[in-house]
Amino acid sequence: MSLSDVETRPELDEDTLVDQVDRGDPQERGEALKELLRRESSRVRPFLGRIVADRTAPSGLRTTAAVALGKEATPENERALITALAADDPAVVAAAARGLGRIGGPEAFGALTRTTGRGVDFAQTLISYRLGLGSRRLAEPEAAALLDLDPRRAITFRFEPPADRPADAALRRELPAIPVAETGSVRFRCRNEHLWILVSGDAARAPRGLTERDLVTAVVLKESTCPDGWQVYEYIVAHPRKDGGAAMFGVRPTGRLVHFGLLAQTDVNADIRLQALDAPGVMALEFTAEYIAADGSLVPRSAQGSPPSGRRRNPPASPARAPTQD
Repeated sequence: MSLSDVETRPELDEDTLVDQVDRGDPQERGEALKELLRRESSRVRPFLGRIVADRTAPSGLRTTAAVALGKEATPENERALITALAADDPAVVAAAARGLGRIGGPEAFGALTRTTGRGVDFAQTLISYRLGLGSRRLAEPEAAALLDLDPRRAITFRFEPPADRPADAALRRELPAIPVAETGSVRFRCRNEHLWILVSGDAARAPRGLTERDLVTAVVLKESTCPDGWQVYEYIVAHPRKDGGAAMFGVRPTGRLVHFGLLAQTDVNADIRLQALDAPGVMALEFTAEYIAADGSLVPRSAQGSPPSGRRRNPPASPARAPTQD
């Protein structure tokens, strides 16, 4: 039985799909697993770890399983992904590293230290900021790497009225180990993109902590036309500076550093300013906002984007790391 047109064959039941994952040809196995994941079937959980550890399984199947494991923060999933770091397949290792960045704890951080490959560095960086370890801080870029806004071609982003958060199912899937605040989110449109900035629960619960420890301060979600809806577009992470403020970094899930800015504490609130870095597909940006500590909300003051003005520059394509700071 072929699953090549699974969307047009709704009569396929879960027993059939599970059997195809176990016994089908490589294409059928991959399609069946994706369909079970799409249905959010509980039947899929017990064999994800087994698939990702199976060195004889097709690369695509193991990678799909690793991605799925990284969307639910459980000890079992973390252990399975740590085991997958020893895979001979670079694609499986990369998927496992990304998953551990999303859900991993200290054990995963240590396992990544002993691993090389695509995505490993940022996975460690994300764990460090999530857990406040202060051991994988990003290095501040040179001023020359910041893009200048072209005022003649600048467009003003259109902010939308506050609304409910994305569905809890989407948040659990996209942010399995990063709680977000109930209030204080901001939605806006940039060209044809619909973006949603969510303040992290850690930032909202300890507003002074924005300048006192490393943390994920916010997450930017992007609306997708696919059935999954909202997906992580950018992590906003921050760590303290010697001047009493904080350095803020906007990093894509791939590990590409695209925005940098500063946060300055003003009594109990904070002023934020972000700019874009020269990177493929990134527009120049001037974003300023105030963080209101009383309710953990982000209040935009201005946001404009434009094609870059002036000469092109060449900063690193992925985040450099600053020396460890205790």
